[in-house]
This record gives sequence, C-alpha cells and structure tokens, in this order.
Amino acid sequence: MVALNAEGAIVLIGSCKWTNSPMDMTEYAALLADVKAVASGLKLDANEVGTAQGPWLALFSRAGFTPRLEQLAVPEEPQRLLLFALPTLYKEN
Repeated sequence: MVALNAEGAIVLIGSCKWTNSPMDMTEYAALLADVKAVASGLKLDANEVGTAQGPWLALFSRAGFTPRLEQLAVPEEPQRLLLFALPTLYKEN
C-alpha cells in the first residue's frame, strides 16, 4: 500500500497480511527491506526509510501484532510505524 500527498510525494508505505498469526518483527523487517530495495525507483532516500525523515510505515493485520512489535511502534517520536489490527478498523467512535 502506498499513499501520496497532494504533490505526489510518498508519505506512507504499508503492508497487509491476512493470516491467523499476529504480525511479528519479521514483517516489519521485511517491509523495511522491501522499501529500501526499491527506494530509488520510488524517489526515496533509502537511508531515511524507517526514520522521522522518511515516509510513515504501516502494518495492517487480521490477527493483530506480537507484544514485541507493539513495543517497537510505541516509543518512536514522532511515531513512524502505525499498526492497524482488523478490529480497530471497524471500531465505532
């Protein structure tokens, strides 16, 4: 998944998994590696991927996330890794 801003710059890159197991660090590492591998083609600086200067990263999971991955996402300031579990996508305000 890729989201662009009004100027056409990539502001978010994500990955979706429809499995019965919670996503773990390996999925985050795979997303980072995939984005860095194609960064030049996306007009991104590979060194900025996963940092506050790079695009936001998002993981969407049917089965949620392991505590280890949730802990990684929280301390980032500003938060650059967003985690979306299926139930939160349908949560009513």
